[in-house]
Amino acid sequence: MTSPVAADAPRTTVRWADPPDEAFLGDISELFARNGRDKSLDVLRWQYLHGVAGPATAVALTGAEGLGALYATVPRRILVDGRIVAGAQSLDVMTDTEWRGRGLYLRMAADAYRRLSTAGTSLVYGFPNGEAMPGFRGELGWETFGPVPFLVRPLPRSAARRRAGLHADRPGAERLLPGIIECTDLPDGIDGLWRRVARGLRVAVVRDAEFLQWRLFERPEVDYRVFAAYLKGRLVAFGGVSVTDRHGARIGYVLELLVDPAEPRAGRALLRQLARHAGSRGADLLMAWNTPRSPTRPIFRWAGFAPLPEALRPLEIHYGCRVFDRRDPDLLACLAPDSWYLSYLDSDTV
Repeated sequence: MTSPVAADAPRTTVRWADPPDEAFLGDISELFARNGRDKSLDVLRWQYLHGVAGPATAVALTGAEGLGALYATVPRRILVDGRIVAGAQSLDVMTDTEWRGRGLYLRMAADAYRRLSTAGTSLVYGFPNGEAMPGFRGELGWETFGPVPFLVRPLPRSAARRRAGLHADRPGAERLLPGIIECTDLPDGIDGLWRRVARGLRVAVVRDAEFLQWRLFERPEVDYRVFAAYLKGRLVAFGGVSVTDRHGARIGYVLELLVDPAEPRAGRALLRQLARHAGSRGADLLMAWNTPRSPTRPIFRWAGFAPLPEALRPLEIHYGCRVFDRRDPDLLACLAPDSWYLSYLDSDTV
């Protein structure tokens, strides 16, 4: 097929994948590896083929040496003021080193958006880095909201073991706070908890049982720990944490913190448990994504989290979105940064 993507790219062909096949995924993995980023086939299969809203759509430019540029989106169910709409997350933007400087990702993205809009997708959103952000804000027509809202809480090594409740004779043991359990699968009542949380949200990726199962329990090559808080037998808070070495430090990531609006004390207890676990794994600090008007913002403040200064951020990550039909007044909430609920479950790198 012909496409404007290839207008100034002689000796290349446009390659669409909807969904990608195994050969295409292998080429994507090789493209990432050539450019200093590892993305295994297992992760690509999970991300591109098995998402709860359907498989990814990808467009690539292929030359004599293989895949030279890629733009991919994955469908997401988006809650917008109580209504669920079809959205897409801008996922992978990658151009081979020798192909850069020609604006190829902009042309591929514009072509992808035409397909998404025609297919009934209401919006595309994502987390571009600082280098790509001007193109998203300009030629691609995104509303950009500034840097992702990072929160951070230091976990001094001298106090980490005390906070984790470790025993000297059992260095790997971790005490659970009263009413909290560690989950090896989704706890009963998770959909009910999500419905109660969702009433207070304007814009968010739907975090029902199907999504949480896929995101927390089916993702390969990660070590996530998931906890739940109960009150009188009812699930009132749910969250997860991951600890990894990155950016020269050992970092704990609060993957999610869903809290029944009527039970903030349970949310505080669960966040303490996540901090305990991160401390037990030797984390130097604990990080979260949390927008200023998120319903859990007071809980993070109570726990000692503070915004991470931009000057201290190892990566420049922004967030934003594009609504395809601005005549739909119900979608205008998506264009306001404080409308969005975010957590690390929205990230594709943690």
